[in-house]
Amino acid sequence: MSKFLLTTALTVFAGASVAQEVAPEAPIDMTGKISTVIAENAAGNWGATSSFDLGVNATSAPAFGSLSFVVDGTDNKVTLDEYSVGTDLGVASVSFGDQDNIWIGTEKGSTIEEAEMDESIQVSALGATVAVGLNMDDLTDITNLQGAYGIPLGIANIEAVGDYNLNTEAWILAGRADTAKILDNVRLGGAVSYGSVSETVGFEADATVYGVTGYLAGDQNDMTKDIGASMATNFGGMNIDSGVNYNFDTEAYAPSVELSFSF
Repeated sequence: MSKFLLTTALTVFAGASVAQEVAPEAPIDMTGKISTVIAENAAGNWGATSSFDLGVNATSAPAFGSLSFVVDGTDNKVTLDEYSVGTDLGVASVSFGDQDNIWIGTEKGSTIEEAEMDESIQVSALGATVAVGLNMDDLTDITNLQGAYGIPLGIANIEAVGDYNLNTEAWILAGRADTAKILDNVRLGGAVSYGSVSETVGFEADATVYGVTGYLAGDQNDMTKDIGASMATNFGGMNIDSGVNYNFDTEAYAPSVELSFSF
């Protein structure tokens, strides 16, 4: 199935390129990203994980779609990781597919609880997004519900998210706040979460100064679990995201580098 989708995507891309040469406007607008993450794995070895994403927007219609592939580092097989198809209705957009959840962003994320979501229907309108998780073997079986809402306050942006699992009746709430620039090139941010099963408050605080972001993560039982820093640069058109994390429990450093190219 993934080979078919990959072939289809490349065929569409080639068709769009030919159309662009003979016509002033192509029938589709395609974007993409190719990235490789180099990091130390659980075995203590340095490994690389590659992936590439394709996004497609119809120029004559509000339809859009995306494909995300992962390359297996052992046998170089390409597998489909996520996909989506949707349309923009003006006041709202609707999409379907294996398109991940609608959670808040974090730096490390080790102490912020996050609910998973596979295939879903997502609707976004007026700063709010609602996602309905589906069981693909029985589409009448709704697995979980997620909601997200962003509140721009001028001096800060606040985002609240929540998940409710209909099978286990477990729920998770999380939120994130990011300030506008306090001084030139200085930003502050933070995230917090709480789950009904874990009954634990997790937090993450971060600060960005001149492109370098530092963070501290912990929970109500251990205020210092992880500390680290990351930096994003561009070299010759290639995006380079590098960082290092230190875990206080294991006393281990975990450096990583992501190389990516967008088109």
